[in-house]
Amino acid sequence: MEVLIEKIKNNKNNIYNKLIFVLEIIASLFLGICIYKVLYLYQDFGYISKLYVALSIILITLLITIFVLNYRKYKDKIEKLFLTFIIPIGMMFVVLLPPNWTPDEEGHIFKCYDLSMGHIVTPLGENNEGDIYVPKGLYKLTEEKNTFTYSKIHNLLSEEADYEDLVPAQTAAKSYSPVSYIVGGITFAICRVFNINFLLACYIIKLLNFIAFAIVGYIIIKIVPFGKLVFAIYMFLPMCITQAASISADSFINNICLLFIAYNLKLLFQKQDLKLRQRIIYYVMTILVSLCKYVYFPLVFLSLLLLGNKEFKKKKVWELVVISIILAIVCAVCWYIFSRKLCRCKGLY
Repeated sequence: MEVLIEKIKNNKNNIYNKLIFVLEIIASLFLGICIYKVLYLYQDFGYISKLYVALSIILITLLITIFVLNYRKYKDKIEKLFLTFIIPIGMMFVVLLPPNWTPDEEGHIFKCYDLSMGHIVTPLGENNEGDIYVPKGLYKLTEEKNTFTYSKIHNLLSEEADYEDLVPAQTAAKSYSPVSYIVGGITFAICRVFNINFLLACYIIKLLNFIAFAIVGYIIIKIVPFGKLVFAIYMFLPMCITQAASISADSFINNICLLFIAYNLKLLFQKQDLKLRQRIIYYVMTILVSLCKYVYFPLVFLSLLLLGNKEFKKKKVWELVVISIILAIVCAVCWYIFSRKLCRCKGLY
């Protein structure tokens, strides 16, 4: 009987752990939408909507309840508390800050769309100019970034998208590796199939990018053996959240580098020998770090620290170090040569 009761408690805990953060994401998203509606109606019509204000109060109350419950349940688990507080803050950035408000975001939008067309690398074209062809409506959207108001956003969200009328665009982001734009590329491809409004498509990418940031941040804090609070505080910096809630590639790049550092520290203090799965993960992360931004490839030399772990068999750890360094250098050099070719194209001398 006691075993059964314990099993039921564990099942309840598992359900709570899985659903509470999903509920928090949904509540935070709707809260952001309600606040946007209040601001839009007040800005355009000069009145405050009692309905959206009431919904906002209900959602805020729900979120405060989640804060209290999670703090009591997870007060010793920094990674869980990180998720608890980063979700509502990030969602406000996602909803209330429109696309193109992050530095150079329009270039990243063009690169995302280029990848959605199946271009792993940007084609140089007949004139060797490396133009990215994007819908005219999407290009126009990036030009209007300095005139965005909640009223204008409301009108833009109701416009019909035309994905067939393409215009050329130039951006230095075309020389970036496609791995930083996987989320945005897939999302744009799906939005094109369903003819989803351009601005709404950008908001969806912002939302998914932030969720990816939160998940990776959770993993980083969970696996790092010490300094969990330091990593958490860093990811709460306004610039980090701003980048995470945008279409920029910088958040993905920063998170992959932090994850690589955290994984190195985890392995350094591991009390058992290296497993095949861990080595494969290490090689994949090495490739990602080197391709995301080739100037970051020296991070792979952190692998030399692993030689100090006496639990690892010397042959395995030396194999890991040598292969990782070779992979990093090869990926970085190859992508550098290729990206220089693209950057010598029109407008990027």
